[in-house]
Amino acid sequence: MTSRMRKPSKDPGMAFCSNIMLSLLERKRFHMTDFEYYYRRAASELKGTRGAERDGCRLIAAGYTSNLDKVVKNPVQAVNDLLKEYSPRIPDNRNQGDIESSSTSAGFARKLPNEPAAVLNSPGEFLEAVLYYASRGLGAEFAITPGLSSFLERRFTCENAVGGTAAQSAMAIGAFGYPVLLHETDGSPELLRQLEEANLLLVRNGKPVRCADCNSAASAMPHYIIQLKKEARLSAGKQNIIIPESNRLIFICDSVNPVLPFNEDFLRYVEQNARRFSSYIISGFNVILEESILLQRIAAVISHIQRVKRVNPDIMLYFEDAFYFHTGKKAGLYREVLPCADFLSLNEEELFQLAKLTGSPLKNNNPESVAQGVEHLISYFSPRKGVVLHTKHYSMYIGEECGTDMRRGLAAGNLIAGAKALTGRFGNMKAIDECLEMPLSPDGLAFYRELAQMPTGRHIDIVPSKYIEGPQFTVGLGDSFIGGVQTCFYDAAPS
Repeated sequence: MTSRMRKPSKDPGMAFCSNIMLSLLERKRFHMTDFEYYYRRAASELKGTRGAERDGCRLIAAGYTSNLDKVVKNPVQAVNDLLKEYSPRIPDNRNQGDIESSSTSAGFARKLPNEPAAVLNSPGEFLEAVLYYASRGLGAEFAITPGLSSFLERRFTCENAVGGTAAQSAMAIGAFGYPVLLHETDGSPELLRQLEEANLLLVRNGKPVRCADCNSAASAMPHYIIQLKKEARLSAGKQNIIIPESNRLIFICDSVNPVLPFNEDFLRYVEQNARRFSSYIISGFNVILEESILLQRIAAVISHIQRVKRVNPDIMLYFEDAFYFHTGKKAGLYREVLPCADFLSLNEEELFQLAKLTGSPLKNNNPESVAQGVEHLISYFSPRKGVVLHTKHYSMYIGEECGTDMRRGLAAGNLIAGAKALTGRFGNMKAIDECLEMPLSPDGLAFYRELAQMPTGRHIDIVPSKYIEGPQFTVGLGDSFIGGVQTCFYDAAPS
């Protein structure tokens, strides 16, 4: 759906209802085949070959975090084996507080509701966290001690993978041949071997180099990933829970990303070569633990992207939301950084959190409420272009015209995320083709059709997702989507 109408009033509540008299042309609806056109167009672009890195070619920048994900194999069995030994009480959903009402983010560093803790340090605390969030079908991230990390390493069989929003977004499109310059924070040999698969570029001595040409003896920063599928069963003694929704839990033993050290060579290279870049993914501040460091890093990145934008006004600065450890500071920081960025990108859970922090009218996930909530965020934070919302049923852009067809980017993001959900791998063209043959999400189509009947004061693009029931893999889907969106900026940029 695309709407092109006058800019809304300053009142975010009135903005959504400002244009009642719409012409038949403005109310034109797309058919299902229009969505398929954008999916097949996106797939065709992904199949296109792109040459090796050379002087003068366009680039995509991705900042700022990377880490080594350790994906737990047979996670339900692995957790149940631990439960047989430790068997903590399964939380009673009726008596625990609302996860969203607590003072700490639902997405990071939690033991139990209303019991904030920076670090989990025992198997019992680990299992309590798993049971609480799994019983609600929620995803979350937790910091853990080195001792607990060693315990999990001994007890679980894991597969190494790329972690971090920047690194996963870069992998998602680098695997299809798009040239991406990555700001890495974990430079361990284990991670560099993973990054080599997508031919990503890093900055060394002021120049872009292939990961294969980088040597490092740095220690890996392990993030343990437990993927739990819908309807899987966890058992603690005589108590059982059936997982209501597929999601993932992440347990982090990381001394680097919580301080987010900037690679000055990377920042300097992007500034000095800004005209080479079509877009720039900005992310990773959510993992910073100390408030003073968070404030310093935000101030530094604001100055940096302002310099980049002065040199290349056409670069698309894409700021990805996340659950922050310092939730209370989030809204204030966003009001500083987002006017310098073009896009705010977030998922449905993050939308509800930001809505709560900013006094948004968002009440539920029906189309009118979601659109009003997004309108509120645009008015409150003032990104230059608008907001991208990605959910399992649809992706949507609301904002100003941005010089490229966002529907193609949304479709590419949906496809790449869908392929990752099917295989857990990046760059799998067979999985892309498999996604193409899947039906559109019924819930996504229903959302589109209902919103299509409503007047709005913004340009809106919606692409229903391809319907995947019970995805095999749930980690990095949002990051894969983010990468996919960058392809429409890259393909639209002048050579």
